[in-house]
Amino acid sequence: MAEVRATLTRGGGSLGESGSVAWNFESRGVLVASPKGNGNPEELALKAIDAGADDFSVDGHDVEILTDPTQLDQVRRALEATGAIVSNAEVAMVPKTQVELPNDQTTAVMRLVERLEDLDDVTRVYTNVHISDEVLAQVAAG
Repeated sequence: MAEVRATLTRGGGSLGESGSVAWNFESRGVLVASPKGNGNPEELALKAIDAGADDFSVDGHDVEILTDPTQLDQVRRALEATGAIVSNAEVAMVPKTQVELPNDQTTAVMRLVERLEDLDDVTRVYTNVHISDEVLAQVAAG
């Protein structure tokens, strides 16, 4: 725990009390899938909804699907039965709202998350900071 506290302090943050930010996140099933071949991502998303998914977003050829955690496996099997490629299926803590920060602060948060994920005592880090494609490109380039 000392390493986590020290990493947060060096990154300009602080360790909150247990459960102090849990209200801002909810447990959700999260799947990322793409349709077989030149299939339509929108049609794949509708099949996910028919199988029990709650929501989706389409990004190019990929579809991110949100489910109740208890429906995750059912939706994954239904998508795979259509020939879809499911590249990720997990239960995760999804933010109820996201925060927009200036690019330099977003980059600093991303670096802090990376440092935290590198610690042996940390298994998962969730954030409610919206990370734009522009910031992702900057971080990847430099």
